[in-house]
Amino acid sequence: MKMFANKKFISFVMVAVLLFAGFVNRNYKKPEDNQTAKILGEAAYVNNNIKIQESDELKSARNLREKSRDQTSEMLREIIDNPSTTDEGRKSAEQAFIELAKSIKNEADCEAILNQKGFNNVVVTITENSANVSIETKDLMNTEIAQITETVSTITGFESEKIKILSSD
Repeated sequence: MKMFANKKFISFVMVAVLLFAGFVNRNYKKPEDNQTAKILGEAAYVNNNIKIQESDELKSARNLREKSRDQTSEMLREIIDNPSTTDEGRKSAEQAFIELAKSIKNEADCEAILNQKGFNNVVVTITENSANVSIETKDLMNTEIAQITETVSTITGFESEKIKILSSD
């Protein structure tokens, strides 16, 4: 049974690494041909090196999220690796680890898509049953709120009532 749990955990880690590699490849892939588009209407790769300064509030939110993730991950790994942990406890910790990985992936996906839609300086935090979106802007129009809510809802599966948007500037 222990051998099966180890194989399951290794399989999970491999799937998580593959998902992360796919995400990085999809978001950071550069075209192989650096020539500009020559046909009217053809897509052209544009290298955008503009760095947008993130506020202290968003940096703090991002750092707090990372610290919390690291602590949770460390705790779950200790439970999984502890030989005195019961099989039920180990399965529960493995399931929690899988859920943590899903949340991390969904947060990254939400932030990447919202950035692509023009919402810069966004931090998405996903909990067990809700999502919080911190965005640096003065005023959000109703259409922008709907766009953010729809994007997060599509990725996370949460209903719009479970998505909180916090704007600041």
